[in-house]
Amino acid sequence: MKPVQSDEAGPYFSDFPLQVLARPLDGGGFDVSSDMTGDGETLGCYVNSVVALVDATQMARAGRPGFGCGDAGTFDRHLFRSRDGKNLVADIRVGWPVYRRKIILRPGLGFASVTKRLRQRLPDGGMPLSFEVDENAFAWLDGIHERAGLYAWRETARAVLSWKADRVAQAACRALKLIEITVCDASLCDEVALFDPESEQWHFVPAREFLEK
Repeated sequence: MKPVQSDEAGPYFSDFPLQVLARPLDGGGFDVSSDMTGDGETLGCYVNSVVALVDATQMARAGRPGFGCGDAGTFDRHLFRSRDGKNLVADIRVGWPVYRRKIILRPGLGFASVTKRLRQRLPDGGMPLSFEVDENAFAWLDGIHERAGLYAWRETARAVLSWKADRVAQAACRALKLIEITVCDASLCDEVALFDPESEQWHFVPAREFLEK
């Protein structure tokens, strides 16, 4: 899935590629997975396509089929614009809130997500030429992965970019087979679950350390 940006500037997230979930629309363009936040419709991004495909599989189960992984940097940059037009925003969906080691479903039967918000102020007179994962976001991402023992998560994310589609699908399928789901209030979340594509294992970290209550 490789849409083309609408102008001549280079792609966003070129330093550390992120993935999004999208499906083509009948009239052209794409339906890109997002959540309604205080900034308006905010695109959800992923550090690797295995994590993205876990969500896409559950979305299909919930009646929203057809989503596939695409390079976030190839989509129209205006999709990252906040509702008030003052910022670029994106949510990095890095893990899932769990209760008693079961992933919590949200309304609509999609998986709830644990995210890190990216925000970049828009300059006067147009869109910036770059939008990247900043130092603050990397510090948070390093922290949650390292707390789970995943010290090489950045290298893993880059390695997954070269995986064939069937290997990505196999890893995502393995992830879903190894964990259960539950329907409960998200406030009951006691841990954050992260999935390591290379070892095909789940890792858990205490929610209180990484979620704002």
